[in-house]
Amino acid sequence: MLLAHGSARGRCTAEGVQAIASRLSKRLDGVAIVHAAFFEFLRPDLAEAIEVLREAGVTDVIVLPYFLFDGKEIKVEIPALLAEVQPRFPDLRIQQAANLGVDARLIDVVADRVDEALRGLGQVAPVGGRLPVRGEDGRLGVILVNRGSRARYDDGSRLRALCGLLQDRLGGAPVEPAQAERSPELTIENAAQRLVDAGCERIVVVPYLHFPGKVLTVNVIPAVNRAAAAHPSRHFYLASTLCLDGRIVDVCIDRIVEAARRTDAESSAGAIGR
Repeated sequence: MLLAHGSARGRCTAEGVQAIASRLSKRLDGVAIVHAAFFEFLRPDLAEAIEVLREAGVTDVIVLPYFLFDGKEIKVEIPALLAEVQPRFPDLRIQQAANLGVDARLIDVVADRVDEALRGLGQVAPVGGRLPVRGEDGRLGVILVNRGSRARYDDGSRLRALCGLLQDRLGGAPVEPAQAERSPELTIENAAQRLVDAGCERIVVVPYLHFPGKVLTVNVIPAVNRAAAAHPSRHFYLASTLCLDGRIVDVCIDRIVEAARRTDAESSAGAIGR
């Protein structure tokens, strides 16, 4: 079960998640049945999707949270949802897999989005009143912005780790973390100021989000425009979100395999105990 967050502006998210589920289904053909479900805003919800799997004869369900980092959903809300749903399906074994997390393949995807933005292939939206121009030069800086979570659920260490790995991947170009929501300090504007102070002339903002949605349009784009207006001598670029990429599918496969192995190990231990 590919469990995505869902979006109030859901077309891109709905179609994108279904496309990821379709690729997973092809990769796992003959091994597992794959369905998508949404945590909020979109349908089907988890219970509806699990009912489909039960009718198909499934006995074990691995719920893969299609989330990039830990947060309240991963640590509190999804476990609570599984605990609520499980009694409705006493004949099924349901477990939560790890979310995607920090992974070298995701860093490669982000590095490609930076390169695409510099070549004019990022989001088709003017930034600071201008579209990106190919061939501009100057010192590069990158802002990696995720949705954000309350500090008690996510201390930001994963985002900072990802920034450090991305900086190495980009040959030392400075990478600053930012959050689209819930942080008065880690804003895109503050990150842009730090890059300007470091002498960066080209600033690529990478939305570390799966698909375009409300966070991009309501939070990220206006903040990028404010930063660009505050620094008119700098060139700002808005990269694409992660979107559909085979490397992300590979990470999903690994998380599913890890969860399946854990289930097998627990079953074996239980059999030995009996």
